Amino acid sequence: MVSAVTAECVFIINLQNVRKQPEEVCQLIKNKFNELLNFGYSKFKFIVVTGRDLRDWIDYVRCIIEYNISATITIDQVHELSEEVAGNAASVSDFLLIKT
Repeated sequence: MVSAVTAECVFIINLQNVRKQPEEVCQLIKNKFNELLNFGYSKFKFIVVTGRDLRDWIDYVRCIIEYNISATITIDQVHELSEEVAGNAASVSDFLLIKT
């Protein structure tokens, strides 16, 4: 089980050069989300790396938003994956980089 100190997990989802279909990416994220939910995480932060508008990338995480019943989820969008973004995610929590 995860301690209260590390109860948040950050998913960094880089959609800058995405080649997969939204459903495929979302299923991959959902599988990882379920694994971590079962380990005791209750807070998740999704950082979506893309320069596109919300309507152009929301389908890549929609299945998590619709499926979620037992965790707190926040989603932020950034335009590039900088070392600062990755470093901040790593310093405050466990994190996953989802390559698309």
